[in-house]
Amino acid sequence: MRVGDMQARPHQRITKYPLLLQAVRSWTEHTGTAQALTDMLVSVNSFLAAVNTYLQTRADQSSLRETAQRIEGYQLLEGGGEELDRQLRKFCQIDLTSPIVGAGPNDIRKLLLEETLKIRDKKDSKVELSVLLFSDVLLLCRSHRKSDRLRVTRPPLHLHRVHCRPLRDPCNHTLTLLL
Repeated sequence: MRVGDMQARPHQRITKYPLLLQAVRSWTEHTGTAQALTDMLVSVNSFLAAVNTYLQTRADQSSLRETAQRIEGYQLLEGGGEELDRQLRKFCQIDLTSPIVGAGPNDIRKLLLEETLKIRDKKDSKVELSVLLFSDVLLLCRSHRKSDRLRVTRPPLHLHRVHCRPLRDPCNHTLTLLL
């Protein structure tokens, strides 16, 4: 362990200020001073909440960028020809860092879950896919064997149009996309 690892970082020291103010306030007998300490405590807690929100947003954005770099686009049609592929290519790119449609400017997409599932593709065949659940979209991807990259196999499913229903077997569900 290095000396730098044992030192408190600035955001770690900030979290101790409310504790210090509460301790001082508990020993303060003068009403005016106690009220001033209470006001300072409210102000410090508000500042601390803002710092925590900022750090969490930065961590979420960094995680989203890392996930977005692993994901490749998808093909809408197979065997459509070179010209058709060139025309459709711009619609097949997924920009996970773009703003969420219909949300505020401060709302960013978050990766909520990444799991590997076996999905029934045709009548009797099952395909192993990586499923990425974001705050507004669901991506079904096939992972490359040799790398950490993911190739989107189906168009993105926007969650406001998807209904998930359990089947008889509690481990099986069906996803229905409403148009």
